[in-house]
Amino acid sequence: MTASHSALNMSRANDLLKKSMRRLSSGKRIVNPSDDAGGLAVGMKLQSQLRRTSATKLNIQNGVSFLQMQDGAMKVAGEVLDRMAELKSFFNDVSKNALDRENYNYEFRELQRQMVELQASKFNGVSLFATTEPDNNPLKIITTEDGLTGKVELNRTGLFENLKSKYGVDGKL
Repeated sequence: MTASHSALNMSRANDLLKKSMRRLSSGKRIVNPSDDAGGLAVGMKLQSQLRRTSATKLNIQNGVSFLQMQDGAMKVAGEVLDRMAELKSFFNDVSKNALDRENYNYEFRELQRQMVELQASKFNGVSLFATTEPDNNPLKIITTEDGLTGKVELNRTGLFENLKSKYGVDGKL
């Protein structure tokens, strides 16, 4: 009987030695989940929290990129509208001949096409300016880990809905 107790104790000591060697060789305190279940649970919770925080950061970065794209498109639209107003003034100048007016009218129409292209601009497949379905849904950026308490909603601007250009019956400025 003593021999079997000695063999059992030796086996346990050998198992503990193997466990210690695995810890030493891995450099980690927890090699198996059974080593420290509470510590493992805390570690998994922290990893999960870190993943949610990373996803939140990515959502915010995407929202900022969307706004930067929209801002850039609006700046271009402003420049185009300024040029269109300038062309209208040039067109109405009494000292301009028919060829000049035709050139102004051609540039004006090209700028109109550019405005239509700006209106249809998309960022990752999402319309920058559409205010009609299905693109009217506001962009929601989750800013907290629980996804409930903090969010930013970006509504698209109806920049192009009220934009009208007037030109003559013959299609000219």
